[in-house]
Amino acid sequence: MSGDDGLKGIDLRDRIISITAQIKDLQKKRGELLDRLRNECTHEALVQTPCSVSGLDPLPPERMCIICGLSEEGWGSGYKKLSKGTVVRVIENRDEYYRYRELKPLTTVVIPEDMCGKA
Repeated sequence: MSGDDGLKGIDLRDRIISITAQIKDLQKKRGELLDRLRNECTHEALVQTPCSVSGLDPLPPERMCIICGLSEEGWGSGYKKLSKGTVVRVIENRDEYYRYRELKPLTTVVIPEDMCGKA
């Protein structure tokens, strides 16, 4: 049993409110740091998914920096921020790309070995 077992419900509620406020503060700080990282990043290592025709509307090609997680579509005038990096992996399957986009950013600053040479 934990030391919290003797606390009244109101004490637990106050602790939950306090923790919720801390979470919001940490999320704000994370967002600020992420914005700073994306502004300072040189976007040298990218993953890319090609354009995809699905139904009536084709989906544009998309790139993502594996260092900071910035993603950008390449339709129209092309890539603006992610035009100079090296594509280290092309992910043909868009669902796999979306899963990668959700899981991989910010896990490492170096290019993972499993991605080297698979452009």
